[in-house]
Amino acid sequence: ATALLDALFDALPAGSTVTIAVRPDNEAALALYERYGFEVAERREGYFASGPGLVLSRDA
Repeated sequence: ATALLDALFDALPAGSTVTIAVRPDNEAALALYERYGFEVAERREGYFASGPGLVLSRDA
C-alpha cells in the first residue's frame, strides 16, 4: 500500500487533491492514511452498505 501511495503522489501534478473513503473501524487504513498526511474531511452516513464512511483528503 505504501508503494502505491508513493507512486500516486509522485505522478500527480502539484496542486492536485486526493480524496479517499474508508470505514471508520478500519484502524489500519486510517493509520496509514494519517501517516501520509490525509485528514478527515467529512463523515458520510450510509456511504458503505455496511455503514458510514470517512472521507479523507490531502493535497499533492
